[in-house]
Amino acid sequence: MNNKIIERFQFITNAVEPDAHIRQITDACEGGCKWVQLRVKEFDNETWLNTAIKAKSITDKYNAKLIINDNVNIAKKVGAAGTHLGKTDMNIKKAREVLGRNFIIGGTANTFKDIVSLSYEAPDYIGLGPYRFTTT
Repeated sequence: MNNKIIERFQFITNAVEPDAHIRQITDACEGGCKWVQLRVKEFDNETWLNTAIKAKSITDKYNAKLIINDNVNIAKKVGAAGTHLGKTDMNIKKAREVLGRNFIIGGTANTFKDIVSLSYEAPDYIGLGPYRFTTT
């Protein structure tokens, strides 16, 4: 599988419990999804890492790519396809130094100004949104 191919659609997990993320990833992959983002919030590092390891096992089984949200180090440890970085996370240039050229690195943009700013950091993709802001 070419690691740098960007799929048109990305499934992004949304759950409170680690097992719910794993169920969502399994369901998405069983349904044919080829690009999954593990988006966890407020997990301790050990739980996050263990959830990412399980997620990687599932995406590997279905020949899907795993993107880890907000955590470059976990993405590298589990051998994910890449990471997605929010506006307050590590910048893309620094993430590229940590991960290298073979990892997919995406960034979040909420405005046209964000898109222009991100373009100077050379992400592999830009995630636009949100449609409306939430508390997560």
